[in-house]
Amino acid sequence: MLRFFRRSRPPRFDLARIGDAWDRHPLVHDGVAGSLDIRRLPAPPRQRDFRALAMAWVDKAALGEDIDALSQRLQQALEGESLALLVLRHDTPTRMSWYAYAGVDRSLDAALGGLGCERLHWGINDDPDWHEYAHARGLVGA
Repeated sequence: MLRFFRRSRPPRFDLARIGDAWDRHPLVHDGVAGSLDIRRLPAPPRQRDFRALAMAWVDKAALGEDIDALSQRLQQALEGESLALLVLRHDTPTRMSWYAYAGVDRSLDAALGGLGCERLHWGINDDPDWHEYAHARGLVGA
């Protein structure tokens, strides 16, 4: 009867089932050589439950910290409560970009904002069919 007072909780990923296996692919995109890491999804999540996509990026020259350490912190922040899933990492000589999905924008904003990295930038869009993930896989023939 008073269900409208209940706040709905964002959906969570089953990280144990998904695992943390990645495939690295060399990639030349727009004339820039780099690599694209794509997370293997052995049992894809219900994609429509995870509509929000964040792209985060940092210019390496301005970072002032180890890019691998930031990448690990970023993944831990995103996946710490199983509310978001990091699925792509695009590494070029000058920039690192990460792509992650979540059920709601606020999960992505909270995780990325909580890192306290002033040089990290991000944007969030709606991608209910995971077109960005599929496009990345298509770029490398995965």
